[in-house]
Amino acid sequence: WDATSGGTYMWHMIEQDIMTNYRPGPGVLRVFVVTDGEDIESPYGYNGSEGMDPMQKALLETGYDIEWNIVLLQASDAWSSLSS
Repeated sequence: WDATSGGTYMWHMIEQDIMTNYRPGPGVLRVFVVTDGEDIESPYGYNGSEGMDPMQKALLETGYDIEWNIVLLQASDAWSSLSS
């Protein structure tokens, strides 16, 4: 991933990154995700907000115990519509 698409490639990338760089074992792996958009670039099944489901399933079946911390950043125009 090199950020040239202008879209968000997230759930599939997170799954592959965890499986490549960490081994399941005792203890909790804490994952922090900060994003400004919905996943529209991952392969079918992993895109959209439901894309977390197959990722989570694959990681759980592999033996990972993960604590998720997800922060969704909103565009500034969304905030202006809330204040009016």
